[in-house]
Amino acid sequence: MLAAPIIEAFFDEPTNTISYLVADPTTGAAAVVDPVLDFDVASGEADTRSAERIVTRAAEQVGGSSLCWRHTLTPITYRLHPT
Repeated sequence: MLAAPIIEAFFDEPTNTISYLVADPTTGAAAVVDPVLDFDVASGEADTRSAERIVTRAAEQVGGSSLCWRHTLTPITYRLHPT
């Protein structure tokens, strides 16, 4: 019997963005859809804490030793929504 795929949403309040973890628990293959790059306007610094939260969750769900990243999918919405 095939295991159900893992699909989990992660809401980022500062950007009002939803990123998704999609994983196959049988093969360990995983992808992150539309990850957020955390940016602090005041300091001009960026970090990856939001993406790291998704990676941690993937390791918990799939099992760290069998996790195999396949893709990180980032749409070009920044071009569609100019500031």
